[in-house]
Amino acid sequence: KKGKKLLSKEILPKSINYSLIAAMTKQHGIIGIKIVEGSVKGNIFLKYLFELLFSIYSDNSRKMQILMIKKIVFVMDNAKIHLTEDFKQYFKSKFCILNNAPYSPQLNPIELAFGKIKSLVKKSYPKSKEGLVFEIIKACYSITPLIARKFIYHSMKFYLPCFKKEDLF
Repeated sequence: KKGKKLLSKEILPKSINYSLIAAMTKQHGIIGIKIVEGSVKGNIFLKYLFELLFSIYSDNSRKMQILMIKKIVFVMDNAKIHLTEDFKQYFKSKFCILNNAPYSPQLNPIELAFGKIKSLVKKSYPKSKEGLVFEIIKACYSITPLIARKFIYHSMKFYLPCFKKEDLF
């Protein structure tokens, strides 16, 4: 009836969440796509980074040779998976790691990419696990080098005001 709560005795299965791990460069857009069922744990993230770096350093393509010439900088938020002891041990001494201030997604350009990817996947309305994975990968490839550069430059606009401790909004 109108105005009454809808009650159901049927117990519905809990939906499965998927997490996306990816890297972004201004030269290539999104690279190193990994889709994980459930949440990402520190060991999964660390394995992802090793796989990403191995693919960068072992690939003989021109793109990766150009990437290898430049210093690799990781820009990360303060998620627990980015702060594990194993991560610090293996990566802090070998690479430049920039950790954003807490609760500052506007300083991390990949957050803009994730927002676009999520929007594209929602619009596609996949109906199966395979369809979802396909749409996530397709959306990742829509982040071209030009779009990646725009996201990076947009995020950079916030750096100076942050250093000056000015309000952003």
